[in-house]
Amino acid sequence: MKKFICILLICVLAVPALSLTVFAAVPYDNLIGFYNMEGELKDLVSEKYGTLWNGASFVDDAERGGKVLYLNNKDVELPGYLEEGGKGYYVEGQWAELAAPHIPNADTMTVSLWFKCRENREWARVIDFSDAKSQKLYAIDKEAAEGVGPDRYLQISPLAPTGGGEFLLCSFNCNDMGDKGVPSNRDRIFAELMPVETWVHVCLVIDINGTTPNVLYVNGVPYESRHSGPADDSAPAEFSPKDLFSSPEGLKNAFVGRSPYENEDDYIMWGYVDDIAIFDVALTAAQVAELRATDLSMGIPGRIAIVEEETAEEAAPPSTTAPPTVTSPVTSDAGLIIFAFIMISAGIVVFKKKTAK
Repeated sequence: MKKFICILLICVLAVPALSLTVFAAVPYDNLIGFYNMEGELKDLVSEKYGTLWNGASFVDDAERGGKVLYLNNKDVELPGYLEEGGKGYYVEGQWAELAAPHIPNADTMTVSLWFKCRENREWARVIDFSDAKSQKLYAIDKEAAEGVGPDRYLQISPLAPTGGGEFLLCSFNCNDMGDKGVPSNRDRIFAELMPVETWVHVCLVIDINGTTPNVLYVNGVPYESRHSGPADDSAPAEFSPKDLFSSPEGLKNAFVGRSPYENEDDYIMWGYVDDIAIFDVALTAAQVAELRATDLSMGIPGRIAIVEEETAEEAAPPSTTAPPTVTSPVTSDAGLIIFAFIMISAGIVVFKKKTAK
């Protein structure tokens, strides 16, 4: 009998221990924005929709295993160059605007996404978070807005001709903090230029603790932030997501495929984007690797996408409550229950054999 009790106790203790091994290390509960691009620009965290501009659409991609956002700008390069005939981003050029800026009022943040360029274009943006300065001015006077950018921004560009070369650049800047003794062009990450027609995973990790540089993982390879140029030593990050969140101009933009500038320098992106995930925590290198390897086409791991079935007789109204959460195959309790059942059954068999003797 004592042996049976011991076996049963081991089974009970094994269940939570096993659950620790099957639950994903990526902290999906800390997502503040997630777009898997499966046919709609929907944030699966807030259930709100972003905006597709000028015909931006979704296409099937066999390599990504689902749909992706396609910005077909083959024949459009500089919508913001108004002086030379550009019509402006709200008239021409395909791009997308996320449902919200998704910048946390915190000192930590992670931005992960996939992109593939049909053509590497100078200062095109895969993603750009910025304050409202340039858009406010553009709404008042389009000509005056030309060349005027935001004071505070966070952006990733596949091709940046700067620092004496060409790089995949991530830049986090607060140009209006000079009166606080903080120079511009800080927290820049210079990574190797990626080839066109190739899917690239980028993941920016920010942790403002006074000692840690920002890190941009490009296909798993880490690049650290430095101040000004690529030849500088890596340096602790200067700016916090809170600085962008609290911009005096007001946090506004979350652009995919375009710059907030209306000028002759920043081209519009021609290519594809998939699986934009934004966290309010700093992911570890192991978590970044796991996130990169995870298929997100079915939604946020640990949840099941709600499929709304509407009939001609009765259309389902929009939900005003949080969607129910259930476990996905990788975090399912079913396997744990089966495991416990097998172990307990085995214990019973052993017990019967012992008592039969």
